[in-house]
Amino acid sequence: MPKPIYVMITLDVEEEGLFTDAFPCKVTGVRNVSWLQGLAPLLARGVKPTLFCAHTVFADRSAWPVLENLRDHHDAEIGAHLHFWNTPPIPPGPDVLYAVPACELDQGLLAAKLESVFKAGRDFQGRDLKVFRMGRWDLHKKHWPLLFEAGVEADASVRPLYEMKTPQEGANHFAAPNQPYWIEHGGRRMFEAPLTVAPLSRLAANLHMLPQNALGKKARAFMRHWNTMALLPAYHPLWSMKLTSRLCLQRGNVLVMNWHSSEMMPGGAPHIPDAAAVEGLVARVGAWIDWLRKHWDVRFVTLPELAALWKEKNLKPVPTGPGDWRP
Repeated sequence: MPKPIYVMITLDVEEEGLFTDAFPCKVTGVRNVSWLQGLAPLLARGVKPTLFCAHTVFADRSAWPVLENLRDHHDAEIGAHLHFWNTPPIPPGPDVLYAVPACELDQGLLAAKLESVFKAGRDFQGRDLKVFRMGRWDLHKKHWPLLFEAGVEADASVRPLYEMKTPQEGANHFAAPNQPYWIEHGGRRMFEAPLTVAPLSRLAANLHMLPQNALGKKARAFMRHWNTMALLPAYHPLWSMKLTSRLCLQRGNVLVMNWHSSEMMPGGAPHIPDAAAVEGLVARVGAWIDWLRKHWDVRFVTLPELAALWKEKNLKPVPTGPGDWRP
């Protein structure tokens, strides 16, 4: 019998224009959500997507029918996605930001923004949302208690083997496990499903052992571009996705893939200039799924479904290590 594996397909559902280092503080509607109908070839293969939706999406009622169709007819899970630069409340300032340091955001303001996006999600869903992803993978150690307070039960904000040179540039998730784990805080538990990222050498896998100083951070920041591969199909070819999957399945049985709703719309991102690029992205993911099925017993899951499976089968202690991937 083939080995059973659990595959979670996630999309960040959000506004356009986020791939040019410009972050709009005011957004009046989204256009790309309607292009999620292009997921049809993957839905026909049994994919049940987890859709992390930004406040800009929940605030645009024209996007609701698309989300409702995916939820009600294709078992999609709707979660919250925090774009803190344009989620209310928005302090006075420029209309567009070119640097977005999450670590410098006031904790009270961030808590208010979390409350805002979860309220918008509740208005859409008719009940509380329980799953979450932070924008730009920029979840820092001090943010975890706010997620617990917001009622998050399962998260997917961690990107292993990823660290920037300074906290202002991004969070330190380098030493995070590449398989799901539980986080404990204040007597409560939260499930974490990290993005699937594979090291291509022992050097990359062990760089977290370097000191947490400027030199160590610089080495890890450099290595994330040259010695790791992630399940980000908008950026990587099929051979890379296969290799990443094989390497990660040597250590566990969960794969987590991600791309963006803007990448489903022709011209929605600089690297997705036209309809052919969108079709290529969807075809690449479809070919990856077909390849997986030749070698493993593939079971598609949403984030809550994966958390429920982990609760029953995996009660390992919370791992330890440096970084922002746990409180």
